[in-house]
Amino acid sequence: MSADPKLSVTSPLSMAKAASLADALDCGPDACSATQAMLTSKRIEAADAYEGMEAYYERGWTDGMPVVPPTPARVAAMLDAANLAPETVVGSVTTRENLVITAEKLAINAVMAGALPEYMPVIAAAMRAMTDPLHNFHSHTATLSGAIQVTIVNGPVRKRLGINSQDGVFGPGWRANATIGRALRLTIRNVGRSVHGEFDRSAFSHPGRYSMCFGENEEDSPWPTLAEDAGLAKGTDAVTVYASMWQIPISCPSRDPKVLLERIGVGSREINEGASKASDAAETVVNSMFADTRRFLFVMGCEHLRVLQDAGLSKAQVREALFRHMTDPAGAAPPMPVRDADAIMIASVRGPAMPWTWYFRPFYSSAPVTLPVQAT
Repeated sequence: MSADPKLSVTSPLSMAKAASLADALDCGPDACSATQAMLTSKRIEAADAYEGMEAYYERGWTDGMPVVPPTPARVAAMLDAANLAPETVVGSVTTRENLVITAEKLAINAVMAGALPEYMPVIAAAMRAMTDPLHNFHSHTATLSGAIQVTIVNGPVRKRLGINSQDGVFGPGWRANATIGRALRLTIRNVGRSVHGEFDRSAFSHPGRYSMCFGENEEDSPWPTLAEDAGLAKGTDAVTVYASMWQIPISCPSRDPKVLLERIGVGSREINEGASKASDAAETVVNSMFADTRRFLFVMGCEHLRVLQDAGLSKAQVREALFRHMTDPAGAAPPMPVRDADAIMIASVRGPAMPWTWYFRPFYSSAPVTLPVQAT
């Protein structure tokens, strides 16, 4: 520790709560950076990092795991890495009591998550996308079904930051994946107040609500990326956010592309219980205001991708085949409320040796949003 016996950490609470608690920043004998001097969040003094972490636990500001104390210097470094002024509004949610998410509050939660400053442009882009009205932040962060917030990264930034898109892509072991997703979830908790007893009503919740971020394996895919599908130029650094109810692998070892595509399409119907046209909630699902923007996400591993690639199939042809199998009225499983083939999203990851495609069931009143990562 430094000679100073006290550690100063900043509050992750929403601006609405923090405004009445704001302290003028006093840097003591050391000069502040210009950004640090503009921070307005309440400061908490702690004897050391461990005591600071315990203070956050006591106040309910963590997700249950330890956090990095967000000192003013660390928060300022996070903001500077994204060229963001503390007061910049990154996103707002009018349906949640006119909630405003500032860059300062996002940076505080990013530090808490263990993110590095160079991750901040991706985190900021993802939060902008999450608060786009089409994504319906208020609903999927409060639902009883416990939807998770998925962030998928495209472009060279994946390599620069070490975002995993290869083996073990959904699991632990990669700092960028874990802390980018966690930064967003801590912000949803601390700024968005998605906490049990306030806005979070999830009945069972989901481990993906700690963190869910991964990169698309662009190098081994013959198809356009999610970012290109959304209209961005090839090679653009971008994030796609997607709200999902649950996720499950669809296994098929066949080397016949027709058999494989039928299994994936029909398989998504078989495991989509309660979300089809035949469900009790069919009217809400089919005729909701999100019906035209809703998407169905398939994350395809390299074994399935190789079968389709060897057959010379384009991404558009694969979408058309999946659409037919998902909506064909014949068969034991009821058809799904898929608008058209363009409503099917396909992302590729590595995941070798397992003939799997993961189906991500959408949260039905939310649409995915893709935005470029702003250069600094």
